[in-house]
Amino acid sequence: AQIEAEQLAKNKAQKEAKKYDQELKDLKKRGAEAERTRSKDSMTASQLETELKRYKERLAEAEERSMTLESDKQRLTTELREKTNALDTLERDVTKARQEAEAERSRREEERRKLLEFVGK
Repeated sequence: AQIEAEQLAKNKAQKEAKKYDQELKDLKKRGAEAERTRSKDSMTASQLETELKRYKERLAEAEERSMTLESDKQRLTTELREKTNALDTLERDVTKARQEAEAERSRREEERRKLLEFVGK
């Protein structure tokens, strides 16, 4: 009976030892997985910081380009307005010159007609 009790106690102790060994293995495995995950997360955080820095740089470049384009737009709008005004002035001058030329032609034709009438008499 004593031997059986000792054998039972020994078997129970062996089972518990196996159980604790398995738990220890599981904990080590989970610890290793957690370390890998933490390492990945750390690497990912570093990568995200790098990417964020790149995006901020690109944003700054885009804002600078936008300001340059806005400045160019204002300059070109001013140039267009000036050239449009100059063109309007030229068109008025051309119209006035045509009217003056037409008036001069009419005046000369009238003089010619009068001369022809005078010579014809």
